[in-house]
Amino acid sequence: RKGDIQSDDQGLLERYLRPEPRIALGPALIDIASASADISDGLLADIGHICTASDKGAQIFLNKLPISINVKSLCARYPDYRHFLWAGGDDYEVVFTADVSKRQQIINLACDFNTLITRVGHITGENSVLLCDQDGTIIDSPHSGYKHF
Repeated sequence: RKGDIQSDDQGLLERYLRPEPRIALGPALIDIASASADISDGLLADIGHICTASDKGAQIFLNKLPISINVKSLCARYPDYRHFLWAGGDDYEVVFTADVSKRQQIINLACDFNTLITRVGHITGENSVLLCDQDGTIIDSPHSGYKHF
């Protein structure tokens, strides 16, 4: 809400208005990732697109999502909007899957690109994307992201 913007929120607004897509990271993932997508529709929606195409599922852990202090503060002030953490779009970050054997290469990529790459979950044989708390309990949310159709 525009009238409620605090000074800490200005950086968040700037990041939303002027995102920095990971254009160089995408090509670097070609021999590492088994699948990837940008997070433009929301994390759960976009990992869902990958899972649908692969006939797989995923378990995503909320406590593993890299969330800035400013976003945590915003969620504390507006808990009804917390679902944007997993369902909000327009982030233009990259979500990707990779075999466990590629972990060192992923660590190297993070160093090479000076960017945070965070493991937020894992692929499963189920045909569903589950958002879970740190204990593995499913977080039931009607929000998964933008639906094109």
